[in-house]
Amino acid sequence: MPLLKEESTSLAAATALLERLRMDLEDEHGTKKILSAICYHAVRHFAITEQVLQLLQVTSCPKIVVEFIPQLVGNDFLEISKVVHEFASLLRTDRTLLVPIIGALF
Repeated sequence: MPLLKEESTSLAAATALLERLRMDLEDEHGTKKILSAICYHAVRHFAITEQVLQLLQVTSCPKIVVEFIPQLVGNDFLEISKVVHEFASLLRTDRTLLVPIIGALF
């Protein structure tokens, strides 16, 4: 966790953890633990949000990722717009995520 808390190493540490999810090395419990650690300890960064959004297309548990996105996104209009666009794209392919996405938006 110390690497996530330091501004100089936070992005690299979060990227390394997210790589485990991209490679599908974690089950649902591991996915929750990694995203939780990033949410609560990492310095917010647009690059982290982008990486998490990319996970939506490759993860075996997109519902969990959707549930953590509101905690990761900053207040930047461009960042929020990207999240909304990705959610809309995801809904075109997987309607079962409608309720979690609505919850994440509010």
